[in-house]
Amino acid sequence: MSLIAPELDHRKLEKTQGTYRFSRLVSNTGQTSFSLQAASKQEIVWDLPVRPRNLSHTYFNFNLEVTAPGASGSFNKVWTKGMALCNQIELRNRSGTQIVYVDNADQVYNALAPYCNRLDDTLEHGTVLASATPATSVSSQTSMIHRSNALADATPASNTANASRMVSSGAAVNVSTQADADVNYTEEQYFQVGGDNAKVCIHFAIPLSEFFGTFLAEKPDCFFEEVVQLRINLNEFGKVGWSSNSATALGTVAALAGATITNCYLMDALQVDRVAAKDIIRLVRAGKTQRMPYMVSYKESIPASATQYNRQLKMNEASVGDRVLRICHFTTNGPETGATNMDTSNTNVAGVANKKTSFFTSLDSLRLQEVNIQCGAAGEDYDFMRPYLKNSVIQSRNHFNHSALWVDDFCGNPLADCRINDSVKNGLEMQNLERTWQLEQQLPTNAGTGADAVRNHYVVVVGQRTLTQQNGQILVA
Repeated sequence: MSLIAPELDHRKLEKTQGTYRFSRLVSNTGQTSFSLQAASKQEIVWDLPVRPRNLSHTYFNFNLEVTAPGASGSFNKVWTKGMALCNQIELRNRSGTQIVYVDNADQVYNALAPYCNRLDDTLEHGTVLASATPATSVSSQTSMIHRSNALADATPASNTANASRMVSSGAAVNVSTQADADVNYTEEQYFQVGGDNAKVCIHFAIPLSEFFGTFLAEKPDCFFEEVVQLRINLNEFGKVGWSSNSATALGTVAALAGATITNCYLMDALQVDRVAAKDIIRLVRAGKTQRMPYMVSYKESIPASATQYNRQLKMNEASVGDRVLRICHFTTNGPETGATNMDTSNTNVAGVANKKTSFFTSLDSLRLQEVNIQCGAAGEDYDFMRPYLKNSVIQSRNHFNHSALWVDDFCGNPLADCRINDSVKNGLEMQNLERTWQLEQQLPTNAGTGADAVRNHYVVVVGQRTLTQQNGQILVA
C-alpha cells in the first residue's frame, strides 16, 4: 500500500525538472548559534509555514565548532557518532498532537543506521583520510563519512570514496593502531590537520529522512493547514563526540573542552510545481487519511552485577499504533559518554566486553524463537537475521557482531526498506488489543569493570498510526 495517491504521483516529472526549492528557516528565537552545554540539553524549534513540502528532502544544516582540547600532539581529531548530536526530535502541531516523536534519537539512529543504509549508498558517499599520519605543516580538513559501526579495511587515497566498508577480522586495519576493539572509534571521523590546539569546524547537513521508521522519512509531499513545529533537542557536548591530539592515528581519548553550533538553519524543501501543489492542497482539504510509521523507544538500565536480564513491555493501540511492524532491541555501555558512547559491539575482544551471550523473546507468553539465540563470534543470531539484512551494509558475521542488534519482524520486509517506505498492510494487529513482548537475556559473568560493567538496554517499537487531516484539523490515531 503506497502512501502516494495516483493523482499525486508527479515524480515522473522529476527526471527532467526539479519540483522543490529550499527555504532557509531560522529558529523561532531568531538564533543561528547555540552553545552546547556540558550537562544539559539545548532545544531548537522551528515553525513550519503552511506550504506544500517534502519533509524527507528537508535537512538540518549547521557548522559544529569544537574548542581546542588543550593537549599536545601533531594534529587534532574530533569524532561524532552518527546522529550523536540529537537527543530528541519531534514534529507536532501547536495543540500538541505528535506526528513524530523519537526519544534517545542518538542511540536509536546509531543502532539502526547500519541496517537501514543501502550498501551502494554507503560505498559511494564520503571521503577517507589516508592512513599516513599527516605532517603538522599541512593545514587542511577532510572527513570520513562511515555510517556503520565498522572499520574501513582498505586505505584509499585522501578525498576518494572508500572501496570497502566491511569489517576485517585481522588485528591491523587501515592503520596499525586500529584493531577490531577500536571499531567504535572509527565511525564518522573528522580530522583537522594543523598546529596543536587549533579549533575544528565541521559542516553538517542532516536530512530528516535519516530518522528511519518515522513520518519524516516518508517520500510523499505533505501539506498541513496549520503551522506545525519541528523540535530538535541537542545533546550536551560530552556526548557529541570526543577529541584527541596525538602523533599516532588513534591517539588518546580526551573530553571536549566545548562545542558550539553556528550557521544553524532548517533547509525546508518546498513544492514549487503548481499543479502538484494544487493537487496536494485539494486532497487534504477534501479530507485525507494515510497510514504513517510511528517509532517509540524505551530505555532501561541493567545492574552491573546482573548475569540475567528480563524485560516485559506491554503494548496497546494507544502506545504504539494499530499495527506493529518490528521490535528492535540492543544493549549499550552504561555511561554513554566519551569513549563508550553508542558502543553496541558484542565481539568479546580486548577492550570491548560482550554485552549478551544468549537470549530469547516471546509475545503473549509464546516464544518467538524455538531455541535460545546464541550471540557472539560463533552465534546463530546473524544466521537468523540475514533475511532482514538484504541491501544493508551488514554483510558479514563479524560486521554484525560489531553492530549487535536484534529484530523481531512482523511485516517481512528487509530492514533497508525502512528508508524507502514503511506503509504496509501487514504487521502485528493491535486494534482493541493489549500485547506483551518479553525478553530473557543472558549476560556474561565477566562483563568488565567501570563503563563495561554498567549497561543500558533499548527497545525500539516501529508501529503504524493513522494520520487524518480534515477541516483544518490534524488527528493521529
